[in-house]
Amino acid sequence: MDVGSSCTCLIPLKQGLGLEGKVALITGAASGIGEETVRLFAENGALIVAVDVQDELGSFSSILQFDLDEFDNIMATNVRGAAATIKHAARATVAKKIQGSIICTASVAASIGGTDHYKFTLQNL
Repeated sequence: MDVGSSCTCLIPLKQGLGLEGKVALITGAASGIGEETVRLFAENGALIVAVDVQDELGSFSSILQFDLDEFDNIMATNVRGAAATIKHAARATVAKKIQGSIICTASVAASIGGTDHYKFTLQNL
C-alpha cells in the first residue's frame, strides 16, 4: 500500500485527536478514501486493521458487457458485507461495554456519474 499517495482528504485530522489506543477497522484500505484514512488514523495513534479486495484493480469493462451475476457479487461483498461488519462490530462492542463510533464513508462517485468505473459508482448509490 502506498501511504504517500496524493489523495486529498476533505477534513484533515490534526495530531492529538484522541485516537491513541483506539482500534479502526478500515475497509477499502488499498486506495482512495480508505488508503488516506489508514494513513491519517495511523499518524494519530490508532491501531489499524486494514482490509481490501481489489480483484479488478485497474481494469475496466464497458456497461455494454454488464454482468448481473458479477454485480450481485460486488453488492454482496461491498454493501451487504459492510452491513454485516457493522452489525457484528456493534454487537461485540456492546457485549464488551466498549464505547466508540462506527463511521461509514462513501465516495461521491454516485452523485457525479460518468462512463468509467460504473461498478464502483453503482455500489455507492
